Amino acid sequence: MLNENIKIDLHIHSIASKHKESAGVVDQSTVENLPILFEKLETEKINLISFTDHNTFDSRLYTEAENLIRLGSYPSVKGIIAGIEFDVLLDTAKPCHILTYFDCKAKEDYETIELVMSRHALKNKDHKYSKDDFESILKEIKLPVILVAYQRKSLDPEQKGGANSFSDACSDFLDYLEIGYISAIEIQSPNVEGIVKNNLVDMSEFCNSIGLLIGIDCHEWAAYPNHDSKNVRQGAPVFTTIRALPSFRGLLLAITSPETRFGRIDSVSYPFLEKVSVNGVDMQLSPGVNVIIGENGSGKSTLLKLISGNDSESHVKAAKRNNRIEIPALPSRSKAVFQGELFNDYNNNKDLYPDGRSLFSEVNCQDFRLQITTFTNRVMEWVRRRTGAKKTLDEAASSALTVKEEYLRKTFFVSVSTEGFAARDCSQLENRFAALRSIITQLKTEIEDNELIYAPDELKSLNEALASLNDALSSVEKRLASERLFSSVENVILTSITQYKASTNRTSTNLDRQAESYSTLKQAVILKVIQQAQASLDIKKEYPSFPSLSKYYDQGIGYVDKRAGGYVFRSYAPYVTKTAEEIEEEFYKSLFNDGFDKAAIEKIDAEESLCNAVRGTRQVDKIDEAVKKNLESFLDSLCKTEQEVKRQSTSERVIGNTFGEKALIYYEVLLDQNVTQADVLLIDQPEDNISNLKISKELSAAIQGLRDKAQVILVTHNPLLVVNLDADNVIIASGSRDDKRRFSLSLKSGCLEDEGCEALEWIAENMDGGRQALARRLKAYGARN
Repeated sequence: MLNENIKIDLHIHSIASKHKESAGVVDQSTVENLPILFEKLETEKINLISFTDHNTFDSRLYTEAENLIRLGSYPSVKGIIAGIEFDVLLDTAKPCHILTYFDCKAKEDYETIELVMSRHALKNKDHKYSKDDFESILKEIKLPVILVAYQRKSLDPEQKGGANSFSDACSDFLDYLEIGYISAIEIQSPNVEGIVKNNLVDMSEFCNSIGLLIGIDCHEWAAYPNHDSKNVRQGAPVFTTIRALPSFRGLLLAITSPETRFGRIDSVSYPFLEKVSVNGVDMQLSPGVNVIIGENGSGKSTLLKLISGNDSESHVKAAKRNNRIEIPALPSRSKAVFQGELFNDYNNNKDLYPDGRSLFSEVNCQDFRLQITTFTNRVMEWVRRRTGAKKTLDEAASSALTVKEEYLRKTFFVSVSTEGFAARDCSQLENRFAALRSIITQLKTEIEDNELIYAPDELKSLNEALASLNDALSSVEKRLASERLFSSVENVILTSITQYKASTNRTSTNLDRQAESYSTLKQAVILKVIQQAQASLDIKKEYPSFPSLSKYYDQGIGYVDKRAGGYVFRSYAPYVTKTAEEIEEEFYKSLFNDGFDKAAIEKIDAEESLCNAVRGTRQVDKIDEAVKKNLESFLDSLCKTEQEVKRQSTSERVIGNTFGEKALIYYEVLLDQNVTQADVLLIDQPEDNISNLKISKELSAAIQGLRDKAQVILVTHNPLLVVNLDADNVIIASGSRDDKRRFSLSLKSGCLEDEGCEALEWIAENMDGGRQALARRLKAYGARN
C-alpha cells in the first residue's frame, strides 16, 4: 500500500567512472567507503538509490550496497536499482547521456550486466555508442529496462550549451517520448525542471505523462549531496519524491503515471477509515484510492456494504458473523453509492444528479414577463384606439341636432352646464406610483441582502439609483395627491349641480325643462363632434407607430449556471435561445388565430375583426379575457425552466440522455469535493454502462481529482479502474463456502508494484482486458513479467 512518499537519487557515481572523470574526483568513492555514502544518504533521508557509472557496471558495488540495505543499519535507505549512464549518438552528431535502469532480481543479473558491458567497453573516454550498438547491448543483457534521458537546458535545440542534452541528440525528441522509447527526463535543478515542463506544455498534450527526475550526480561521496568537494551547491538540495515502493517496479509505475505518483503530499488533513479486520487480521487502508477486486462471488460488494454500515441483508450479516469482520465507524461526512441504485433512480425519474435537482435552479423571468406584458398592453391599446375611433365615426349619423330658437331664450332658473366636469381618471398615475414603489422595494431588498457581494463602487451606484427613484416616487406621489384633490373638489361641484338641477326641476315650467334638455343635448352633440374629429385623426395618423417588441424587450440573462465535476449545469428559460424577431413572431401565433400576423393586426379597426383575430373566443366581451389567457400560456412556454449540461472546458453540450451518459456525469459531480464535501466515498462498480474510453479518460480523471483530498474505496471489475487509476491500495478478495454453505472471506492487499501481493499478476490473469491494460501502461516492462 502506498501511504507515503519516498525520496530518490538515481544518479550517483563511483570509482568505476574514473576513466571519464577528472583526476581524483571519484578516487574515494569505493566499495569500502559505502558506509560514508550511506551515512550521507541517511542524513538526507534518501530511500531509493542507483549507481550510474559512465558506460560501465560494477556488480560487486551493488551486491555490497544490497547487503548494507538488508542489514538495516541505515533505515532510510530501502532499495537500490541497477543503472548505467550511457553516452549515445541517436539521430545527430551530438551525443546525449541516457540513464538506463535494469530490473535485477538476483546477484546473477548484476553479473550479467557487468559481463556484457565488459564485452562492449568503449575504446576511450570520448567514444560514444551508436543507437544500434546501445540497443544491441540492452538486448544482450535481456533485462527489463527504463530509459531516462539527461537534459541540462531548455528543450529548444537552438539554445546553446547544455552538453550531452537529450534535445540536441535527436531530430525530434517528442517522437522518442511519445512512443515510450524514453520514459522520463532527468534534470539537475528545479529551475531547469520548470523550463523543461513549460517546453513540454507548449509542444505537446503528452507532456503531463512525462516524469521529470532530479539527479544529484554526486561523484565524491564524502561531499554528498554535492557533485564533489570543489563544487558545493548553494542552499538546500532538492530531491525527487515519488509515491512508490523503493524498487524497479515502483519506479516504473511512478514514471508511467507521474500525475499520480510525483509531487504527492504526505500529510492527510481529513478523517478516513484506517483499517478493516477479518478473522482477527487487520488490513490497513490507504487514505487515498483503495480498489477492491476479485472474482464474482468473492464478497467484494458485501465487504463494501459492511464498510458503509449497511448490514441489513441476511447474507451480509452472515458474512460479518462467520468471518468476524470488524470495521470502525466511518467519518461523519461519508457517502456510498451501490450497484443498481443509480439504475433504479434512472428508471424512476431519468435524473441522476447528486442531491436531487440541486444542481439546477429556477430561473427568475419576472423582467421578461413584465416586458412582454407591457408590449401586449401597447399592442391592444393601439388596436383599441383604432376600433374605438372607427366606432365613433360610425355613430356620426346619430349626432344630428336641430336648432330650435324657442329653447335658446333665458329661463327663470339659471342653467348650469357640467361641461368640463368629466370624472378624472387617476388610474394611470396610480399604476405608475405602485410600479415605482415596487421597484424601490425590490432594489432596497437587493442592496440589503447582498451588500457583501457587491463591490464598493457598485454599491455606491445602486444607492444613488435608489435615491433618484425615491425622488421620482415623491414627485409622482405629489402629483397623484393633487389629482385626487382636484377630483374630490370636482365631485363636490358635480354633486351640487345635480342637487341644484333636481331642486329646480320640481318648480320649473315645461318650457324651462325642455330648454334644459335641449342645452344638455347640444353639449352632448358638440362633444360627439369633437370626438369624431379626434377619431378621424386617430384613424389616419401614424403616431404613435404600431408597437414593435424590440422597443420593449431587453433579453437580460435568463439563465443560471452552476459548475461541478468539470461540467456547467445550466438552467435557462427558452426565450434566451430566441431573437426578438422570433419571439415577436411566436407572440402573434400564440395570441391570435392563423392569418393574423403583425401586419394583419395593425390593420384591424373594428371590434368584430379583433374578435375574429383573438385566439380562443368569438365573443366581443371576452376579448380581454382571451388575450390574458393566451398571454399567460405564451409566457409560460417561454419561461418554463429547461436544463442542459455543458463541458466546462469546451462549452460542448453533453446530451446526457442514456443511463451511461448520465451515470458518468453523476460520478464526476459526486467526485467533485466542492459539491459533495465527503471525506470518504464508497462506490460499487461505477463502470457499469460506461464505455472503456470514458472510463479511461473521464471517470478515472474525476477519481484522480479526489486523491489526497478524500478517501475513495471502490469495487470494480474493470482493470482500467485499477491500472489507469493507479490505485494506492489494491485489495484482492477471494471467497469460498464450506460443506455447510458458510461463506469464508479472505483478503490480501498492496499497491500495484507490490510483488508480495502480486496485484499486477492477478489483474493480468483474472480481469477481462487486464493484460491489455497493463501492456498499454507498462511498455518498458519485459516478457518476464
